[in-house]
Amino acid sequence: DQKVNALVLDPARRRVYVSTDITADANSAPPTQTTGQLVSFDMDALSVRRQQAIAPEATHNRVHALLPTGEVLAQAGRDLFGWDAEAGRLRSLGSVPEGFREVVHDPVGRLWASIGGKIGRLHVEGSGLRFDPMIEDEGRFLQVAGETLYYTVGFEVCSVGVKGS
Repeated sequence: DQKVNALVLDPARRRVYVSTDITADANSAPPTQTTGQLVSFDMDALSVRRQQAIAPEATHNRVHALLPTGEVLAQAGRDLFGWDAEAGRLRSLGSVPEGFREVVHDPVGRLWASIGGKIGRLHVEGSGLRFDPMIEDEGRFLQVAGETLYYTVGFEVCSVGVKGS
């Protein structure tokens, strides 16, 4: 019933964070579990460090990216959280913005997001998020390598420098 739907890698802490959805067996029978999970794996010990639900009955969870705070940006339904996987704490970051697609972090810890048909910087401010659009493209599959942000628009692969952004 638990199906992994996203993965965030933290090479500095040597952790892999995953999220799960609850999916019945090809919809042929009702699911035997009711709550998706967030899971932290230790890359060296090859063991689960923490497994927890965001909320009871939250069947669709998703990890998105590492936050500058060291937390993992996690989603349950229409709500976003900062997840401190070491302590097991969840901090509310508000509702998912309209048109929210994805988030990545660059080598210096800045967040880049695709929201509402634009690409830009995502900032964590207290108990919320602020989005500064910078590119008028509905980008998908964001990736950062060095000082370049790569994304797709339709069938095209695009890139833009992010140094100093």
